[in-house]
Formats: sequence, structure tokens, C-alpha cells
Amino acid sequence: MTRSSHGNWDETSERIAARMDRIALVITDKIAIALTLDRAHLLIHKYINRSSQPDAGDVVVGFEDGSVILADRSGVKRTAMSLSSVLNPTETSAVLRWHEDLSHIQAEAKRCGALADAGTLVRQLLTEATNLSREKYEKFLRWKGIIAADAYKWVTLASMLLDYRRTLFKRMVRTREPGHNVVSKDYANLIAAMGALTGIACAGPDNDWLTEMALNFPWTTWSPSFVLLRERSVFSALQGATAASAFGERMSDFYLQRLTDASSPLLIFDAVVGLVALAGRSHLAEEISDALNMRMNTIMNREPDLAQSIGGILRSANMVLRSPEKARQIVAGWASLAEGSKTRRSRNEEDRVLRFLKRSGDAVRLIDGHYPSILSIPLYRHTSPEKFFLPSYASEMDIPSAKDREYALLRSCLLTFDEGGETLH
Repeated sequence: MTRSSHGNWDETSERIAARMDRIALVITDKIAIALTLDRAHLLIHKYINRSSQPDAGDVVVGFEDGSVILADRSGVKRTAMSLSSVLNPTETSAVLRWHEDLSHIQAEAKRCGALADAGTLVRQLLTEATNLSREKYEKFLRWKGIIAADAYKWVTLASMLLDYRRTLFKRMVRTREPGHNVVSKDYANLIAAMGALTGIACAGPDNDWLTEMALNFPWTTWSPSFVLLRERSVFSALQGATAASAFGERMSDFYLQRLTDASSPLLIFDAVVGLVALAGRSHLAEEISDALNMRMNTIMNREPDLAQSIGGILRSANMVLRSPEKARQIVAGWASLAEGSKTRRSRNEEDRVLRFLKRSGDAVRLIDGHYPSILSIPLYRHTSPEKFFLPSYASEMDIPSAKDREYALLRSCLLTFDEGGETLH
């Protein structure tokens, strides 16, 4: 987020923003090296030929955090979070170590334009995320193996930054202070960037690190889904749900406990979203469903004033768990009704549904007695985060309006929600 028009930044916010900037530079440098290896084939020949392994067929570039790039004479073959993920014990490769052997690659990155291209790619994702096309995102996604951990660190810091600045930003928008338009625009972009980078971090296939990380996080204030769901948009809630599924079925016990301990409607909603996402990717689906229903019925008896919301949450969850295809059909129907007979209709159902979800607003808004943010969970998988982005021909049609941005900021992190809903039929 830009600092100039957002009032005086406190020392903590400055420190967090500086760490985010450093991570962005690390991501840029890694992608630049990967692009260089993909382009400068003669350089790869040179490293293979000078290797101490006479029959080396690959070059492995290892970074300080353990992530690696595997390349051969035709370019980059794959990236991964660890050397063991790309090499078998019997394979021989020319291994280049970060800060020891990469000076030539770094110099070549500048010469061939890879560093500039990487900088443009990262800048687009971080500063133009609300208008990011699927094609541009896929260029970034290609390097998930070397930037996954960095991406999640950036998202975590961005969430911390919002914790420190949210009250000020809301006040600026609510009272129409100078700079409030920039604040709401930057907020929308920051949330979009967090969603995009969460998708990178959770795309896998090396996701054991996510599980280990989650086991050490304070679940009283955090969950894999809540980082994005607390922003209260349908779209960010879905990205949060998809992320939760990447953390693995071991998270189900934590989400069930979170549901039992939930002290607000939004925390109840988050726990259910996480459980539904996990159930759809787990052989424990029936067990999770039974436990969820038992706890939700207890909550409904305990909180009669929330009967409509709790009933909608439980109805939506059960439809996804028992009839996911019916849930998909309902969401597709809503999308068609919302688009109507507009001259610029989406070319296919997938794009039409995605546009509907991006424009649906509050994640805890009931439609026809159900929550779109829950019914849509089966539509997306953590292994395909690019599905959250529209193709280039359609992406420019979905830049949020100033009014939508302001509403999104003002409702973010509200733990309660109105009893009510609307009808689309």
C-alpha cells in the first residue's frame, strides 16, 4: 500500500511494509533467475559442462530457503520447495548454490531482460491485482515452487498491516477525508494481491509445510481461511476456503474446536467454511459432516436470535456435503439471472459464475436462504488457483467501483451480520 496519502504511518506499520517490500524483491530475484535459465540455454550448457559430475544432464539452482529450480539444456523443467522433491538419489546434476555460484546468472538476468520482466510481473501482481488476468497470473503461478513460502510470508505481513491500519482507513472513508478514494482503491488491491499470493502458496504439490505451520499458529485469532474470509467478500471467502483445503485433513479437528469455541457469527461462519472445504477433499467427509451438524444444532439452540443465519449456514453446508452438484446448479442459476440479457455476456458458464461471485459483495449475505460463498466451495480447488481469474478478454470488465470498494472496506472484519437476505428468482 502506498504511504503518501494515508496519513502518518506509525513505526510498526512502516516496519511491516518494509518487510513486505523486501519479500517482493526476493520473489523478483528468484523469478528473474528462473526466467534466465529458461532463456539462456548456452549458460546452462556452460554449467553442465564444467560440472564435477561428468554425466550431469541437469542444473539445480538452490536458494537460501531450500527451494530449487531444475533445468536442462532446453530450459526450466520444474521448481520445488526442496531438492529432494526434484532429484532421485541416483540422479546426477550440476548443483549451483545461492550466493556462491549465481553471479553469472544474475548478470545474465540483467543483460537478457529477465530481471526487468520479473520486476514487471511482480509489480503487476502486487499493485494491479484487481485487474489481473488469468494469463498474467499463470505466468506467476509457473514459479510457485520457489516462491510459495515467500508468498505466504507476504500475505501474513499484509494481514498484520491491515490490523494496524484498518481503523484509520475506515474512518477516512466514513468521514470522506482527503485521500479516502486512494485508501479504498489500495485496500481493494491489497486484498486481491493477498488472494493471488495465497493461491500461489497453496497450489502445491509440496504442502506439508503448510500443515506444520498451521499446527504452530494461534487458532484463537487465526485459521487458514480466516486470513481472507474476515474481509467479508464472497470472493475472498472462497479463496480462503480453497486455501484451507490445502492445509490438509489434520486441520479438521482444529476447525471443529474453533466452531465449538466461536464467540461471534463470523467465527462460526469461518469454521463451517473451513470444514466444508476440508470435507470435500478428504476421505473423512462423512465424519466431518456428522460432527459439523451436531455442533451447529447445539449453537442454534444456544443462539435463537441467530436462527436465520445459523439455519442458512447449516442448509448451505449440508447441500454442499450431500449434493454438491445441486449446489453448483443453484450458483450457476444465480449467475445467469444476475447477468440477464446484457450485451457483453460471459462466453461460458465458468466465467459467468466467476463474475457473479466477484460482484456478489458480502460473504454473509443470504440469497434464497443460502450463502453463495458456501455453495460455491466445490467449484474451486487449491491446485488450480488460476480459476479465480478471468481471461484477459473479460478481466477489464471487473474492476470494482469506488462505491463497492468503500463498502468492502467498511464491512471488513465485522464479526456480526444482519439477519436477512434477498431473492434471485
